[in-house]
Amino acid sequence: MNQNPKVSVVIPVYNGANYLENAIESILSQTYKNFEIILVNDGSNDEGRTKNIAKKYEGNIRYYEKENEGVASALNMGIRKMTGDYFAWLSHDDQFIHTKLSDQIQAIMDSGDTNTIAQGNYLLCNNELQKCVATDFEKYYTKEQISRPLFLFFWGEIHFSSFLFHRNHFQRVGLFDESLLTAQDNDFIFRLLRGQKTVFVQRPVSKVRLHGESGTNRLKSVVDAENRSLYLNMAKKLSLEEMEELAGSKSQVYAKLGGIIKSMNGDQEIIEIDSMISNCKETLKCPSLLQLRQQTKNLFIFGAGQYGRRLKYELNVLGVEIDGFIDNSDEKDGQIIDKVPCCKLDKMQIDKSAVVIVAQKFYQEALEQLLNANIERIMLKDEVEALMLQNQTDIGESIYEMDK
Repeated sequence: MNQNPKVSVVIPVYNGANYLENAIESILSQTYKNFEIILVNDGSNDEGRTKNIAKKYEGNIRYYEKENEGVASALNMGIRKMTGDYFAWLSHDDQFIHTKLSDQIQAIMDSGDTNTIAQGNYLLCNNELQKCVATDFEKYYTKEQISRPLFLFFWGEIHFSSFLFHRNHFQRVGLFDESLLTAQDNDFIFRLLRGQKTVFVQRPVSKVRLHGESGTNRLKSVVDAENRSLYLNMAKKLSLEEMEELAGSKSQVYAKLGGIIKSMNGDQEIIEIDSMISNCKETLKCPSLLQLRQQTKNLFIFGAGQYGRRLKYELNVLGVEIDGFIDNSDEKDGQIIDKVPCCKLDKMQIDKSAVVIVAQKFYQEALEQLLNANIERIMLKDEVEALMLQNQTDIGESIYEMDK
């Protein structure tokens, strides 16, 4: 194996000049030096700002322009232009941590197989990158689970910026699907990972910026429609062997995919998932969560967005009902969401024994808000999902309890 392979980092950009320089600088500062940067301007209409930034880095990047045809098209152009052995995708609004390439190349080399796919933890950050929360997957899941190719894709929601893999995989599964406007990443990851060997880098490898200008937020209706169709097809394509490897049973996998689809307003698609679950011979149970429900007067989910609705669906499949959502949104305040009430924290009557589950990936601010409100028993979404997979038997280990 070549111990110093070349890495091609492709940055597709459309009207992203506000963040682009930070993305480029994060690659130039890598401790691993054998790389190329391919910047593909996907028809930005920003009065030449993206092009001017590219000129600033002339000599450090390879720059291409094309008509606006979407992220998948821009990525595919970059892939066709790459001269490296390994591929990485960096969105123009995200950043690589300076050890990403060295850590993941070393992990692949240590695996002894050039085609091993590297994954890793990442940081979820606010717009200014001043507050970040690490995914910390190994805290919630076993090494054996993390090593399963599709596990982090479904349970940990691995981000594409945390991947590194050999270009041979493009010959095996093809390029990004240009018919998809927003779901090209999830579609490709599913094709990429099935049946493959993976390695996991514990140290975070990238920073993912959460902001209102992202394509996920701007094109939410398209994102939901494409992804719920995609995940329903995944449920149909997965083999029994793959599902048993992922979670031990078909019904557990269907519940996870159903939660994702439900959170994307998939009321029609969820009918098929519910039928798949009912046709399974296994009866899903989670004794620790059922016991928790019996021992507490109230069980709430903080966050009535996608992650909260997803978690509620999965809990319901296990026979665990919640009493309502807590959410900071004025629009959702006083509404009935998925058949339970949703209110702001100061309007919710919370019993002293109540447990509140924070269903947000960027949970720091919500956690602080609950602690400041003297909520005594708090759990995180990832901890509950780990319990669903029977990773923990002592529910007390998962609950934050305020010191009196």
